Amino acid sequence: MTSYNEDRAAAGLAEMLALAYGIEPETAKLIGYATALHDVGKMMIPPAHHKQARSTNPR
Repeated sequence: MTSYNEDRAAAGLAEMLALAYGIEPETAKLIGYATALHDVGKMMIPPAHHKQARSTNPR
């Protein structure tokens, strides 16, 4: 999990990058929110599974 400050920093950076790419300010703000919330889904997943490497190559 990331800390609150790391999430806020990532959200701010994502918003600034979106604006730099010419995305509308309202949409850039939503991108920032989405960036801050990207780890929410990990709350229900045991920490041991967060960084497990998995092959995406079916064999």
